[in-house]
Amino acid sequence: MPFVLMLVLGPINFLVWNIQDASKMDSLWYLKKLKVDYNVKLLVLLEPMLEEGRLDYVKRLVGFTSTISLVEGKIWVL
Repeated sequence: MPFVLMLVLGPINFLVWNIQDASKMDSLWYLKKLKVDYNVKLLVLLEPMLEEGRLDYVKRLVGFTSTISLVEGKIWVL
């Protein structure tokens, strides 16, 4: 089971995951399930190990509309 930090703070649900390899489809589908199950509004992925160009793909797959990449692509905020 991966390490996932989930905070439920009233209307805003926040999830931080040190995903380390966002290229695995199993990880991305699990992430999408977490987003839906817990109504996650803000997602932070640490060390996704993907090119920043893949951020848009992950954003659409998981179901977010806005993104930002920080620290040379090592932190993604959706």
